[in-house]
Order: sequence, then structure tokens, then C-alpha cells
Amino acid sequence: MKNKINLYSIILCIALFSNCSKWLDVKPSDQLTDAALFSEGTGFRNALNGIYQYISEGDLYGRNLSWGLNSALAQDYIGTDISSEYRLAATTFNHNEQAVINIGTNIWGNAYRAIANSNKLIKEIEKKDTSIFRFGKTERDLILGEALALRGVLHFEILRLFATSPSTNSTNNAIPYVDTYPAYFTAPKPMEEVFRLIEKDLKQAKELVATNDTILNRSSLSGKLSSRLSGNNEDERRFFSFRMMRLNHVAISGYLSRVYLYSGKLEEAEQEAGYVYKEFGPHGTKRWFEFTTSTNATGVNKYIKFADDVLFASYNTDLVRNIQEYKDKESTIRYRINKEVSSWFPANERDYRSNLLKQDAVVSTDFISEKWTASSSTGQFRPQQNTMVPILRLSEVYYIYSEALFKNGKVNEALAILNQIRLARGRMTTYSETDEGAFYTELINEYRREFLTEGQTIFAHKRLNRPIQLGSQTIPIDSRFTLAIPDGELIF
Repeated sequence: MKNKINLYSIILCIALFSNCSKWLDVKPSDQLTDAALFSEGTGFRNALNGIYQYISEGDLYGRNLSWGLNSALAQDYIGTDISSEYRLAATTFNHNEQAVINIGTNIWGNAYRAIANSNKLIKEIEKKDTSIFRFGKTERDLILGEALALRGVLHFEILRLFATSPSTNSTNNAIPYVDTYPAYFTAPKPMEEVFRLIEKDLKQAKELVATNDTILNRSSLSGKLSSRLSGNNEDERRFFSFRMMRLNHVAISGYLSRVYLYSGKLEEAEQEAGYVYKEFGPHGTKRWFEFTTSTNATGVNKYIKFADDVLFASYNTDLVRNIQEYKDKESTIRYRINKEVSSWFPANERDYRSNLLKQDAVVSTDFISEKWTASSSTGQFRPQQNTMVPILRLSEVYYIYSEALFKNGKVNEALAILNQIRLARGRMTTYSETDEGAFYTELINEYRREFLTEGQTIFAHKRLNRPIQLGSQTIPIDSRFTLAIPDGELIF
């Protein structure tokens, strides 16, 4: 980037938005201009889908922000059995090595490029009349809302990786918040200001997508996996389906609760998580989302991503192939799960999540995760899960709700919510400890079990400034878990 993001983003915008054939047909790239792209509503659809496609690649959700860097930092794997760049970043913590610097540079650069294209889309759509959209104001608001949500979400991902935990310092400058297009210069802002801008974007987005997701095209969310994961192939309905793969109303609400908790706003976290819990979860009034049943969590036909409670996921038809190609670069590594896994899933305690661990083909006493291997099942909803990367689950919203309730003095309610997740995942015991230290130990253990190789556990440790405990080994959460901002990348 380095003062060139404007020109680069214009080029990327044209190239990126022309590569959306997985969703809709678009004009040939050599005929595509801003004027053509944004002259009709379908162009805005293509532009939005292009951004989603871009963030599903390996430098962002397709690897680094899920089963790759984030999970390596959380010590999900045996440290000697991951790629050399992750081993340097998460085991020996040699962050001055070029390979580690490259990881940070790629995350930072690609996230801000996606943000730049979101800003381009926002700028163009705000000056358009609703008449160019097939479904008028509702469609315009949906696209604008999702673009705003993407901007907020991507800034939050950058903040969590490239800034210290807000529990340690929220006054120093953290990262730039880029909300204009083109952006020639954007200085880093204090963390509390970044949080305020993320919150602003997500709150506006939540309201903008509400009409589509809760009224006009309600069935795209309320229809369970048949609509959220499989979608609708009718031309005029296709764009409004696959809502699990897009930032829908429920996902944005859940993401807001994640942001509030991370920033220390416990009252707001309780309110937002409570909204999702009381309205859309299996214990709510609408019950649009549920937890994967014991039948679908077991056996050769299991749901390898436990998809029923996924609120937001990235989508990439080449995900499994890309993962295998990345691993094949170092043929001796297999990403075996940390040997402490037996303490995370005790043999005497049933837990459906342990069904997603399978015996390693070489070292029979070790395990690998089935989440990132291809399911051979042809049963309903099974093949589609090969293409998705869970980014936000309803289970996390339950954890957020439980923690916020606990910290706000509603201990019995908090334990009830926590036990609902444990029960849904097959555990047979009831957790009843009211001591705060014990509660957080169990909460961290739940994050470990629930998000193993999904990339969220490390941020629970970082937010709480709580060390990672692996048997007798204690790994403090210090500067090693904050990536260095790439040289020269503070100016755009």
C-alpha cells in the first residue's frame, strides 16, 4: 500500500468485482468500469459478493483467521507439526523472522483492501436512487448494511491481532479506521475510538438489513439449514439466500455482542447477546437457530462443521483443496492436535465435539480435526459444509451472554446459560461453581472445546489477559500475541 492504496484499490475493485461467477453472471472484465458496474442493482450485488469471496481466501478467513495462525497462537496443535511460518509465530515466537512478518503483512494488507472496496461500494450506493434495485429500498439497504458490517468486522479482526488487549491499555493509538474512499492518509486512532466506530457501523448495519432478514425475505434465515446453507436457485431469489454466508441481522447482532464484550462494555454485551438468545436461539421465541443433534454429530455422516448454529461463515468452493495444497508445501506436517486434548475431552465425559477428532494416520495416539478435511458423505447438508469456515456461532453468543450475566451479578442465570451449551454438546454433568476463578476456568475450557481449530480461543485469552495453561506449561499473554504493524503501513 504505502500511499498507493487509492490507485491499487481502484484496480482491485474492478478485478475483484468481475470475479463473481460463483453467484451471478457479470460482464467480461475487459468491459467493466465503475460506471458500468454501479449503473444497475445487479452490479452492487456482484460487488458485495466479490468482497465476500475475497475475504474467504487463505490470507484471511480461509486460513490465517481460522484454522491457521489464530489456532496456532492458541496452541491448538502440536507445535512441531505445523507449518514453519506458524511454528515461528506461535511456538518459538520469532516475530522478527521474515516469514512471520509476511503473515502479518498479508493479513493487514488484504483486510484493508477489502475495507477499501467496502468503502467504494458504500460511497457508490449512497448516491444511488432506490429505483435501480430490483427490490427497491429493501435491497439497497441490505447491500449498504452488509458493506458497513464488513467494514466494522474487518477492522475488529485487525484490532484483535495488531493491538494489545483493551484490558491492558485502551488509550494508546491502535490502528487506523478507514471509512472513506479514496483514503490518502488515515492516522491510527485510540482503541476506544476504533471501538466506537466499529460499534457505529455494526449498529447501523443491523438496522439496515432488518427488513430483508426479519420481514421481506424472512424464510432465508428462519428456514433452518435448507435455506441458510443450501440457498435458493431461483434467479430473483438467489441473492437473498445463503444468509449464513453473509452478515445477516442475527449475525450482526451477535457480532456486536462480541465487540462489546471485548471492549469491556458488559451491560451492552448482555443486552445484545440477550437479544439473540431470547429471540433467535433454541431457547428463544422464534427459534430460527438450533444446535446440531446427537444424530448429526456422530458417525460417518456427521456434520463436520456442526452447521446448525453457525450465524456467519465464509464460503469458498475450493476450501478443502486450498487447505491441502497449503499443507502439502511441507509434506511431513499434519497439524495434529495438541497432546493436552485428552484433558479437554475427558474419557469419562461424553462430548459430541470430540467426534470431530479422528485418529492420525501416522501416529495412532494423536488426533487431527475433521473440520478441515473433506466429508465424503453425500447426505443432505454434508457436502456444503466442506466449503464453509465458521466465523461466528450462536454458541459464542451464549458464552458472551453467560459471562456478561456473571459479571453483572446474575450468577444463577449465567450458569444456566453455560449449562445449556454443555448439554447441547452432549456433556452429562452440570456446572454449578459460583466462584469467579472457577467460572472463568470452565468458560475458557468451553472455548477450547467449542472453537478448537476455528481461531476464536486465543482472543478469549487475550481479552481476559489470561495465560494459556498446557499441563505444567504456562504461556503468558504478552506482546508475543500482538502482531507488529507492517513497516510503512500506518499511512494509506
